[in-house]
Amino acid sequence: MHDISPKPERPAPGYSQEDWDEVSDTPSMTDAELGEMRPAQEVPEVYNLLPKRGRPKLADAKVNLTLRIDPALLAAYRATGSGWQVRMHDALAAGLDALSDADEAARMIRKAERTLKARRAGKVAPGMSALAASVLSGEGTPSGKKSGSRLLTMKRPKSA
Repeated sequence: MHDISPKPERPAPGYSQEDWDEVSDTPSMTDAELGEMRPAQEVPEVYNLLPKRGRPKLADAKVNLTLRIDPALLAAYRATGSGWQVRMHDALAAGLDALSDADEAARMIRKAERTLKARRAGKVAPGMSALAASVLSGEGTPSGKKSGSRLLTMKRPKSA
């Protein structure tokens, strides 16, 4: 049979109010003193001494961005597995490195605008990228290479 009699209570861990009252010699604040108090943020010499919470701010922190891209492109990156966002970032950074100067960037923007205009006019398929449109139109790639380059070699099926 089990003993169901009440057990003596253990004292709570830490200090009791009596312990604090015994060692405290700080008088209670009056209503006037409480009314004069200000938030620590309004007193820079005090606020700067307080420990900061959270992660430290980075000088070159990444920026959140909403970007509309083709679903097939997103699916292709996601299919590469964990870390696909980093790989997408690296690909964008590599594209930026390819644009060596402002003239090259301006040329690419004009080409993209022409492709968009052609797409709106129905001359380019909706899923076709600006790069693919420029290759098919014979303009070549952004680096000036024609479609026979190693990256853009396309084989068409032989007609029967």
